[in-house]
Amino acid sequence: MSTFRTVAVAALVIAGVATPASAVVTFASFSSATTTRNVRFVSGAETSRFISTLNSSATAASAVPVIFSILGAPPVLQGVASTLKLDATLPSQTGGSGAFSLSGLSGTMAFTANDPVSYLSATGTNLLTVFFSDAALNGTIGASTGGVSGSTVGGSTISFTSDFLDFSALTAADMSLSLSAVFSTFGNFGTPSRLRNFRATLGGQFSSDPAQALIPEPGTWAMLVAGFGLVGVSVRRRRRVLIA
Repeated sequence: MSTFRTVAVAALVIAGVATPASAVVTFASFSSATTTRNVRFVSGAETSRFISTLNSSATAASAVPVIFSILGAPPVLQGVASTLKLDATLPSQTGGSGAFSLSGLSGTMAFTANDPVSYLSATGTNLLTVFFSDAALNGTIGASTGGVSGSTVGGSTISFTSDFLDFSALTAADMSLSLSAVFSTFGNFGTPSRLRNFRATLGGQFSSDPAQALIPEPGTWAMLVAGFGLVGVSVRRRRRVLIA
């Protein structure tokens, strides 16, 4: 690579770092890899559980098959056969009629590749692990669709880890999950009334500000460091010429 091209690459990186993103950008998505409902809500008098499972009577989380993609990444990181393990709790809240939004959902979601994935210098199975608190379970009594929403801008706490994405500059995060085929529709029971048990199919997406970049290989870092050095050398030489 010529000196000019190396300096240009370094300058572009500097410009990209200096310009903040204006809004969260979706960087990953997933969908169920089975026709069986993959999550279950287990209602409790004080604390309810929201877990991944294919078992209609399970009370503990287990891994379920999903298809996971890091958007905009090379094909090796898109459409990856993987598993999801979701384990979350929700303080039980009084039910009602019509639309509801139950806040306080907290837990983890781990997306693990079935086989190790290799991209540049990175090899691993942790496609994405999500830690969240104060998200909301949303729906309408009598409906068969709903969702889970959470945003750091709205007061939720969300953090990510991944073998392939760098979250060190994260300033905002968002997750938007869909619930479909809710069985047998959302409903209330008990006294006082609370949301009853249900099963559903979960899918969704994750977003961040700034947009997440793939972890570069060591050779790329070396090139960028060299580029920064060349920018400094160029500036110093120009200053000497001007002084002379």
